[in-house]
This record gives sequence, C-alpha cells and structure tokens, in this order.
Amino acid sequence: MIVIFLFPSTSHALKKPPQTKIDEINAAIKKAQFQTDSDHDKKYWALKDEKKAIEHAIGLTDEKGNLLRRVEPDSKEWRDILDSTAGLAYNPKNVAERYRNLKPKVKTRYSSILKEFKPYQEESTRLRKKAIELTRKAYGIDPPETSGPIRSGAPCHRLPDGTPDPDYVECHIDKQASWNPVFSENLGSPEGVTYPDGHVSIGPNAFAHPGTLAYAIYHEGEHFQNLLAEGADLRNEPGEEVMRRETDRAMLESEFDFTPGDLERFDEKLKKERERARQWDEKLNAGLDPYKKRERDAFPKDIDLTERAGESPKISEALKEIWRKARELDERQKAEAKIREQLQEYGDIAMEVCLSRRAVTQERLNALPRLDPQAYRDAIPKDKYPHCQHELYEAMLLKLANGERLDAAWVNSGRERSSEETGKRRHLEEFLDLATAMCGNPDKVPESALRNLAKYDESFYAGAPRIPDVPFLPCHLEGYRHILDRLARSEPIDRDRMIRLLLSHEGTPPTPPFDAAGYLHTIAVYACQDPGSINYDRFIVYVDRWHFPNRRLLWKEYWADGLDACAKELYWKLIEFNDTWSYGQTLNPEWLNAEGKRLKEKHSKPQPTPNQPAPSQPAGGGGSSGGGGGGINPKPSMPRNPNWDGRGPR
Repeated sequence: MIVIFLFPSTSHALKKPPQTKIDEINAAIKKAQFQTDSDHDKKYWALKDEKKAIEHAIGLTDEKGNLLRRVEPDSKEWRDILDSTAGLAYNPKNVAERYRNLKPKVKTRYSSILKEFKPYQEESTRLRKKAIELTRKAYGIDPPETSGPIRSGAPCHRLPDGTPDPDYVECHIDKQASWNPVFSENLGSPEGVTYPDGHVSIGPNAFAHPGTLAYAIYHEGEHFQNLLAEGADLRNEPGEEVMRRETDRAMLESEFDFTPGDLERFDEKLKKERERARQWDEKLNAGLDPYKKRERDAFPKDIDLTERAGESPKISEALKEIWRKARELDERQKAEAKIREQLQEYGDIAMEVCLSRRAVTQERLNALPRLDPQAYRDAIPKDKYPHCQHELYEAMLLKLANGERLDAAWVNSGRERSSEETGKRRHLEEFLDLATAMCGNPDKVPESALRNLAKYDESFYAGAPRIPDVPFLPCHLEGYRHILDRLARSEPIDRDRMIRLLLSHEGTPPTPPFDAAGYLHTIAVYACQDPGSINYDRFIVYVDRWHFPNRRLLWKEYWADGLDACAKELYWKLIEFNDTWSYGQTLNPEWLNAEGKRLKEKHSKPQPTPNQPAPSQPAGGGGSSGGGGGGINPKPSMPRNPNWDGRGPR
C-alpha cells in the first residue's frame, strides 16, 4: 500500500520462480526471524518475551509486541484520547510515568535486555535485507523504471517569494527517486509503504512466507511506478489502492502461493479500503483538498496506519524519548520539592517576624539558594489578606521575583510596615463610615467631625484606592470619593457643600431597590387608581433618603408610556415639582390623594375633540388638555408649592 498517493499502472511482467528458489527464500526468512533450533535463536526469543512484557506493561506496545501509534503529549483530539485509553496508542508522558514507577530491578534488567537485543536487531535487519534481494531476483518483480523524476503527487504550491506554501503538504514533483525497498521493523500492520518521495519500506508482516514477501515488493513496485507516471490524478488514495488490489486479487493464489488465511486477510483489508474510498469521494465532491493540511484531517485515515505504528519512530527512538521524559519528570519533581521547601522557609520567617517577634539573621537569608525568579512570581498568592505575615510573605516573594536581594533589616521591619499599612486602611475606613453617616442623617454629624481629617500628606490621598467615577453610585461611596478628592487637594471639607453634593449626586442609594423615577411612577399609578390610598407608612420616604438629581428626572428623559392619562399627568407634575424639593422635606400624602382624585375625575369625563374647548372651559382656555397618549400638556399649570405641608421628617 502507499501512504498518500496511488494510481493504477500497467502491471509489469513477473515470473514464478522454481521451488528450489522459493525454498531458498523461505530459509532466509526463517533465519532472519530466528526460527531455528539453535541456542542462539532460543536466547533471542527469551529476550524478546521479556522485552515484550516490560514494554507492554509501560504501554509502549500491544500484546503482540507491535509499537503503538504515538500520540502528542498534550493532544486533546478525541481519537487520540480514545486510542490512548483503549491501548491502541501510547502517550510519551504516560509511558514515562509508568517507566519511572517500575521497580529498580526491572529497570536494570530492561537496560540489560536492550543491550543484548541490539545485536539481534542488527542481524535481523541484515538477514531480511538479504531475503528481499533474493526475492526480487527470483521473482523478477522490480518495476520497469527503477529511477527517474517524480511526476505525480501533490502539486507544488508556492508563496509570491517562491518559497513553499506551508498550508499544503510537501511537494516532490521533479525530484529524483530510486527504487530501493528496505526493511523497517517498526512499520506496524502494513506489509509495505511507498512514500511520496519514492522511498519504499517493507514491514515485518510481509515476511510470513516467500509469496507474501514477493507480493509486498511487487505491490509497492507498482506504487513506485505510479509516482513516475506523468500527470496522474492521485487525490483519492484509497480509491487507487482498491483498484490495484482488485487487479491483483486473481493472481495471488497462483503466482504468490497465498493461503486461504492470506486471502481472507486480503479480502478484509480490501473491504475496508472500499468503504474508505467511498468516504474520500464524498469529501472530494464537497470540494475538500487532501493536499491542504487543514482539510486533510477531514479525510478518513489509512486503516493500517490508524491501527498500528505506521510512520512512528523505531522502538529504540521511542524509548529514548520516554527515558528523557522520565528524567524530566524526576527533575521537575525535585525542583518543585526544592521550591516548596524554600517557600515554606519564607513562610516560617514571616510568621516568626510578625507573630513571634523574632528577628531573622542575614546569614539565614543568604543560606537559602536563589531560584528562578519565575518560580517566586508563580508562588505569589492570588488572594490578599490584611495580616502582617501574609503581607510580609508576599513582599518577600515580590522582591525575589524581581531579582532583588533580601535584607534582614528590611525583613525584620515588616511588622512595623504592616502596622502602618493597617493604620492607613483603618483611616480610610473611617472616611467611609463618615460618608455613610452623612447619607443616613447629616444632622447627626457635627461640624467638628469634618475638620482635621488629614493624617497624611496629599500624595497618600491622591494614591488611595479610588471609587470609579461612574453613574448610579450609592450615596456613601459618592461621599467617600468626595472626601478623598478634597484631601488630595488639601482642601477642607465643608459640611453644607457636602450635603448639597450628597443631595444631588448622580448615584442611587442602597435602599429601596428601585430608582427615583420608578418611585414617582409608582406613586402616580396608585394615587390615580385608588385615591386616598397614599399614606406615610406605605409610600412616603424622606427626601434625604432619596436624592433626586434634577437633570436625571426631567420628564422628557423618562419613559411614561403605559400610564393612563391621569397617572401620566400626575407623574409629570411630580417630576417638575422635583425642582422645588430640598433636604428634610417629604411628599404630602393629603395633596397626592386629592390630586389623584381630581385628575381621575377629570380624565373620566368625555374629552373634547382636537382643537375644540372642553365643556367645562371657555374656548382658548389655558387649562390642561385631557386624553391619553401624548396629548397631556407636559407642563400643566399648578398652584405655588401645593405639595408641601411644612412638616419636617418624622
């Protein structure tokens, strides 16, 4: 089979050799597979069994000793995860971890086995190479053209500067190729593979008997010949494989002595390739390009290469990678242990300085080895705690992360620095308490409480944590921000000015849980629906709890649709009365109930048609126009301050 590009070509002539030649090839195969009764061969199988058991135990090979498909260590592809879990592929990280967990005696024995096994592998490769040469000569199965430029395969896509386009698979067009099939012990299930650059590998499964070896070489020779063909469309790889296998099927038994078992396996593979060819046709018809890297993954992979190692590195190379991973894990664990020990030491120092009040010596700090600054940076706690030991620990890590040296005097003064920082935090908390008190009842905050607030210079207040300057801040946060801003400019806090600020700030107080416009909206609805229902207990709140910013409560800026005519007119009156409200006043429930009753009666009467006077008014009168929708005068005439009863807050 061929990995990427296949195309049917005219079969070259072959001759079945005499039985004596076949027997010679068979003897060479048995010798290459160490299948004699010599002590030399018996030792090979004993070593192979031990090696296979250990490699299967660490997840490198399957039960038969075949090297599994390699999966990228951090792969998140579902097929890789599934194959790794099912034992159809190996992950270097997992194998390295299992190898590290082997008993020391097993590791030592495994190293010894690999040393003893290496000469056998070299001998097997040499003997299999000889078997391949005997087979090629006896069967006459070399292709007609054994060298030449590659003419078919992936086209060459290039960028404007002439370099290969990295979005496409490598192009080998016009490169020289030479026919030279070689043995590859780690090929996996495929009997042979022809690569796009013309290299040909024959796998261990081809050495079942002389006929299977001869057919594997013959089959790959056809693929090699296809690469040298001019202008062939090789995009449907499995389709070309199916065509080649169907052509060869008739002569397998007669020319290559295939057994019933060989034919059954051949037919099973052919069946799978037919299904894969059908799927490739669907992808090609959908406009996908198998030569484009990002689209190639959409095409079903080769059955053999998916099930087994395919183009995986040799077992020895895989083991080198795994041993390297194992060493990296050991080194990482040792480094992490060293980091944990040192961080624990710095934590103990912080506890001693802050809680036990014991001074640390410079010798003790110098004795601690310096780690990579990134290790200290990664260890800095994400959560912040306002306690001396936590602050000192974090401060030490910050210095170390910046490559600075720890000074014993600086470390021992950590308790004093923490006390100072705690005093500053409490100082700022006092401002927040003061602003909260002003929002609750300014009359209870004496003038003296706003004097001599500054304990530090202007830069401290300018650099203190700020409240974001955004709309709809609660009253106490608006006041806190105002205090910091004044102190940052060395300006005194004026009580009257702060009250005016708090009464007109753009924020929303913490309670009740709806905005000022919504509050007036609700009042208007209830006053019109049920005149007489408005009372202090249910609806009326002090204006010092509701600071209505005038520019935010203009009737034009608020939604009033959905209100009936009565509620809409009352709502607009309340919005306009907002201009006259001041600290300490409340809405007058008696006036609200009377106004609600009056407006309800007014809007329940028949309304005049447009441009006609109402029945109760002379033509051209200046009274309020009735009706729902948008016909209400947005600024109805009203008596001067009819909504206040003069009482102060209850």
